[in-house]
Amino acid sequence: GCVTACEFSADASKIASVGCDKKLILWEKRGRQGHGPCYWRAKHTWKQHGNWIWCVTMNSSASLVASGSSDRSVRLSRWPDSSRFGILPSRKYVGHLGTIHGLAFVDSAGAHFLSAAADSTCRMWDSETRQFREFHAHSGGVFCCASAGGDPVAISGGADRCLRLWDLRVARGVGSFTAHESWVAGCALAFSRQLAASAGPDENLILWDLRRPAALAYLKGHRGWVTNCCFNDAGTELVSVASGFRDLDCDRSVLIWE
Repeated sequence: GCVTACEFSADASKIASVGCDKKLILWEKRGRQGHGPCYWRAKHTWKQHGNWIWCVTMNSSASLVASGSSDRSVRLSRWPDSSRFGILPSRKYVGHLGTIHGLAFVDSAGAHFLSAAADSTCRMWDSETRQFREFHAHSGGVFCCASAGGDPVAISGGADRCLRLWDLRVARGVGSFTAHESWVAGCALAFSRQLAASAGPDENLILWDLRRPAALAYLKGHRGWVTNCCFNDAGTELVSVASGFRDLDCDRSVLIWE
């Protein structure tokens, strides 16, 4: 079936992928031959969701993998180490009333993570107790979220065309950024540089200065739907991707911006 999302580990030695076949697959790098492509081995496969899986994320050490699905649940799985055999059980987090579209770990240890859903809410979950704090501000489905990697802030984007900035300490919105002509499909945060980025089906990739509500720059290069974006760790480069289920949705390209 189609692959809907994937994520590299911080050291680029592992990949987690999810798709419409309801599977989470964990891949490990096998190396490369000369200057050819890298080869990857599927180490483990989970099939514990009851519907399509739309998003996946890993904590910084790649010990934990979270996946979100149309079955309205999040599954938190531990990456198997070499001393273990078989498939390790995952933990299930329920409470959203719609499809889970976005996930992001809040801290490197994976003690807390964010979820964004079609029920117009974001939630910050305690990985151990499964308790959560709920964030309300969007007026439609929430399709993406991103954390600051240790700082108590996050962003989310949704059907209301808004990118929202959250203070995780008080579960309150502290900023709203609007410039898209359609919904926000993807977002990224480089908090150390006070930058955010948002992508949407209106062909726009927008760079934001978090200290003011106006767009800092419109990055033009894609034709059609821009589906997602991501900063590098230093916040000096931005990657954007345009992909879709139909060829006419987008130009099917990946762009790297300085």
